[in-house]
Amino acid sequence: MEVEEQVDIQTQQIQSQQNSRKSSQNFSEKRQKIIKKQKKQHQKRKSSKGDLYKPVSKEASENDKKIDLKICKFLDIQPSTILCMATNPTNKKLILIGRNNGTIEVWKLDQKICIFQQQLEKYVIPQRLIWTTQNINENLKEEKEYLVDDPSFLESFLLFSQNGSIFLYSLQDSSPLHWYSTGSRIWDASILNGVFLTAHEDGVIRCFSIEEDLKIQLLSSSPPYNNRCLSVCFDNQKIDNSFFVSLSDGTIKKCNKNFQVQLNMRCEKKVFAWQLVHTQNDILIAGSNEGSIFFFETKFGTLIKSYKKHEADILQMKLHPFLPKLYCTGSDSKIIVYDVSSPQNISFLQEFRGQSHDIFALDFVNNNELVSGGYTTDLCFYELSDGAFQQKKHVISLQTLDQLIAYNSKLQLVTVQKPFSLEIYQMDSQNYQFNIEIQSKNKINSFFQVGHYVGYTTNQDTYVFKIQQNKTSLKKEFYIQEGFKNIIFSIVNKQVIFQDSQNQLGYIQLSKNERQQAASQNQSPYKQIKIIASLDPALFNAQNMLMGPFDKSVIIGSKINSTIIEYSLEEQDRILYRVPNMYDQKETTFSTYKYFRSTNQLVVVYDNKKFVIFDMQERQLSKYSKDNIERYPQNFMKNQTPILQVFQHPKIKKRLIFYSSYYFTVVDLSIPFYLSAHNQKKQNLIKQDNNNDSNINANNEKQKQEAFKQINMQKPMIALRENADQLVVFETDFTSMIANLAEPVVSKKFNV
Repeated sequence: MEVEEQVDIQTQQIQSQQNSRKSSQNFSEKRQKIIKKQKKQHQKRKSSKGDLYKPVSKEASENDKKIDLKICKFLDIQPSTILCMATNPTNKKLILIGRNNGTIEVWKLDQKICIFQQQLEKYVIPQRLIWTTQNINENLKEEKEYLVDDPSFLESFLLFSQNGSIFLYSLQDSSPLHWYSTGSRIWDASILNGVFLTAHEDGVIRCFSIEEDLKIQLLSSSPPYNNRCLSVCFDNQKIDNSFFVSLSDGTIKKCNKNFQVQLNMRCEKKVFAWQLVHTQNDILIAGSNEGSIFFFETKFGTLIKSYKKHEADILQMKLHPFLPKLYCTGSDSKIIVYDVSSPQNISFLQEFRGQSHDIFALDFVNNNELVSGGYTTDLCFYELSDGAFQQKKHVISLQTLDQLIAYNSKLQLVTVQKPFSLEIYQMDSQNYQFNIEIQSKNKINSFFQVGHYVGYTTNQDTYVFKIQQNKTSLKKEFYIQEGFKNIIFSIVNKQVIFQDSQNQLGYIQLSKNERQQAASQNQSPYKQIKIIASLDPALFNAQNMLMGPFDKSVIIGSKINSTIIEYSLEEQDRILYRVPNMYDQKETTFSTYKYFRSTNQLVVVYDNKKFVIFDMQERQLSKYSKDNIERYPQNFMKNQTPILQVFQHPKIKKRLIFYSSYYFTVVDLSIPFYLSAHNQKKQNLIKQDNNNDSNINANNEKQKQEAFKQINMQKPMIALRENADQLVVFETDFTSMIANLAEPVVSKKFNV
């Protein structure tokens, strides 16, 4: 019995072991099937080019819902002081900006985005900017035969440089249509009926016009005065082009068109006028170097009244477009309002604090809004009611530096474009250090930094370098004595893709075989250049170029005309996709766009804060955008600062991150957003440690139901870049910037 029992027990054990092995095998087979199924699903998701309208997994870990932020401060890439500006007289939505780093910009004031930016040549610093008259634009249209109906496309303006040069620009061209050198510094300029006057350091007033062939023509010059000519303005009462001029000895002269002096006036002893303004009721107003303002009648040159409301130089004066009111400002940043309704009723009305430091530029946006700019690099807007200040509306950080920064996450290198150099910095966990400087004799139009390759182009030449392993030296890969307007780089095809001055799209082949073959045959480097397409005229002054799907196409866009077109790099003159503007093209342009390889989608962000996603496989509007084209939260739409760039979430590709100067907005594409989403609460960004690392945590039950999530930043950002599972934020340090300005800030003396 014992033996039988033992056998039975052993048999049962063997059977149980066999059953166990069978169940184990079944489990492992099931597990392998599940793993295979998961791999297939993963491969399917990875290769999918369709829409992202799928829910995020509820099992996503907490770490997957965090975005690490690294804060980096770059003092050397701060925006520059605004020296002058001019609102377009016919299109009040456009304003010209001139900066002391030799940059000119055109901004759309309604949406606060820059649609035109031009770096000037060395030693060209803007002193005055003036929009030209409509007949010049008609000549321009006839001369160039442009095919675009948008009137802003043909806007032209004059730039008066401190070095004595005068430039005629069009928004269509990055190069001046014509320029004229006077040989003497220009202090001021005034235009009337197509004729403009310039006041010069050499004591001469010069008179110019723009001819039908779009050439700047010198008409006449005054005999040299014994002192510098500081300001000039036309006599609004005369049609014979008589004018007023202020000299550095304190005298003010009225002259006829033949430069004969008709009247002499004087402010006070050792006081001279920086600015002159002549009113329609025949009052001449002079703003002086010691803060006084003087009112003269111009029949006999009698001083009517004077005030001393400013603590230092009066640098700008503007008359209200329709009301008899004068607005004065300058080094103490105060804006003073005077009633100038008649010579008998001149009176002080109001004092208002403007910006924190010296104001150099002042102009009207419309009848009820004034704008100023100066040392602090911003534009400040003021609301008016019947010409009186109501409140300082908002300060806009004019961040045009986003395209000047390239970040390589693998090499941990930051490349910064300066006007005449490229600077490469090595990033570490705490800070950054300077590694390499690439200097250029000519101004840099465009640059790239992709992988180990860095390159730039000017109007005269193009260079491509390879960063060596030590990250502190470069090897020249390519050079050609030909410059382009824009360049980008395809790391896949080893190609430099360019837009040239003739509005053609082409590429330069950098592969070793091509180079060696050309060298063995003693071919010119020009043999490696291939023109692939003549671009649409609307893209003549394009600001954005991106590589398209599989690096087989280029997506190029112009904000001036709100035009985005995808061109093939494999077929001649083939347009693959003309990206439609989903909103009113005359009122709305794009602020930025980006192509995402992982999803094969193009995200276009418009200046009205709305965004649209295009499926680049089907080249049509994505399902997500079709479903949500008009559903946007109110607080997202009401943000004053424009969206600068868009990124994918480093860990969750179904989320997009939009950033502006002061905030991020994280949009979950797996959640259809509703109009009620505007009730969401804004979230503050909390810093974790002394490394300035921060995170955006989107992991709580309430937030899971929100498609939009906004995170505010305490300090303004100038750029945001991707770094694997991290975002690198480049911040503006305004305190250090103001402390390191090249010139002293006068208003500091007055505890402003």
